[in-house]
Amino acid sequence: MAFRFQRRVKLMPGVRLNVSKSGLGLSVGTRGASVSIGRRGAHSHVGIPGTGIAFRQKLSSAGAAKRGGGGGGGRASAGSATDPVDLEDVVLRLDSEGKLSLHFADGSPLPPTLVRKVRSTHADALREHLEAWAATRNEELHACLGIHLDTPAPLFEPYHPAEPPPMRPQEPVMREVGFWERLFLQRARIEAENAKAQARHAEAVAAWQTESEAYAAMLAELEALNNALHEGEAEAMAAQISSRLSAIAWARPTEVCFDFGDDLATLALDIDLPEGDAIPDTEWEVAARGLSVREKKRNATQKRRDFSYLAHASLFRIAGEAFASLPTLQEVTLGGYTQRPDPATGGTRDVHILSVRIARAQWSDIRFDRLELVDVAEALARFDLIRDQTRTGELREITPHAG
Repeated sequence: MAFRFQRRVKLMPGVRLNVSKSGLGLSVGTRGASVSIGRRGAHSHVGIPGTGIAFRQKLSSAGAAKRGGGGGGGRASAGSATDPVDLEDVVLRLDSEGKLSLHFADGSPLPPTLVRKVRSTHADALREHLEAWAATRNEELHACLGIHLDTPAPLFEPYHPAEPPPMRPQEPVMREVGFWERLFLQRARIEAENAKAQARHAEAVAAWQTESEAYAAMLAELEALNNALHEGEAEAMAAQISSRLSAIAWARPTEVCFDFGDDLATLALDIDLPEGDAIPDTEWEVAARGLSVREKKRNATQKRRDFSYLAHASLFRIAGEAFASLPTLQEVTLGGYTQRPDPATGGTRDVHILSVRIARAQWSDIRFDRLELVDVAEALARFDLIRDQTRTGELREITPHAG
């Protein structure tokens, strides 16, 4: 069995290639919330009309004063909480330190009396928006540590057309020339209308025939691809694994070299893992008491463990994509490497830190419907894994499996 690593695919963050023509989508955050980052730090802007934090109702029915007066640009002054203030729109802002402030839509701050009223009356809704803001800020970190969560089960799904075949146009209904039409000399006009309808139908039938031929050709291509994958044809298998890996929205740029063994039942992949400093070192969380968000810096040990988990998760995901997309594949050998300082030259060199050999039969034992419960480091340890990891999470250099 010989591996040459003649094929290479670069996996870019956020890039999805739609191989099934079914379309993919991504939803971030909650409706009405957005995040912007500028020189003054990160701000979350949440428009909250209706029954949320902002509302179209009076804070109190007592009193008769209205918003207005000098210095406030028409906004409420810091008067009594019983002032009947009509809030058309309220905006939440979080500064770079996670401190919450409430503003009118024009940017002017709410007076303290209204701030206290909103905070006490809508504390739960405010906390929900703070949690959504924190989740948005943590998405990058969670994407790095959760790349394995969408790993497919090792069941090949043949390609099928994304749309049904085109329908033949219905025959047009021709108008008949009756007694009254002949009496009022309408025969020529009706016959002209019928001729136009027949011409339009002929054009529609011609277009349908063209679409049907294209659809039949697509079906033939899909059938040929499915057959080639089931028969283990090298070029089809290489194109398939490249497409599947490129279809993943990777959190960080990742490069994979791969090639098949002489029997095409084995596949070797070498993964150039992202650098450890590419993983966010900050996590945001809502304070247990009060309405604020705090930033937590991950210490050196946690950062090493984060990188270790990303490395294991990347190999896990790639192994899963290989088994799911190649029905004749029986074994994969994966190596993960990164760049480390080279004391001999003062530069850097490639250093392998993980290597694992996995058989399809053992891989099928994993519960892919419960991946949130799977620890990928422990999962890979079930197989022929080469790893030298310290108690603090550092992955040391290893000699990987030979092809």
